[in-house]
Amino acid sequence: MSGSARPPAGPDVAEGTWTGREDRAGTGELISLRPTPEQTQKWTMQSRVLWGVGATFFGTLLAVLAAVGLGWITQDFGSELARMILPSVLGSASTIIGVLFVAGKQEK
Repeated sequence: MSGSARPPAGPDVAEGTWTGREDRAGTGELISLRPTPEQTQKWTMQSRVLWGVGATFFGTLLAVLAAVGLGWITQDFGSELARMILPSVLGSASTIIGVLFVAGKQEK
């Protein structure tokens, strides 16, 4: 049995080596604060989509405001356009944010 027994963990001064216990369960990092490349890529893609939705919303809102300001459309028609645009943009943005939270929960 002594032939198959592992040496104790720690430095072996005579040989100048260190015997570790990497093969034991629970010797890895307790908490990994570094995201994996897959997580980083997914978060980057989702944040780009979220920024795109926001930019589309503000661009459309600006176009409607400019059209009303220049007199190309009436104020009532501009407010109706804004009422149609706002719910769809908020719905898509909340869906993206919800996916971020669900994906983060599933990775744990």
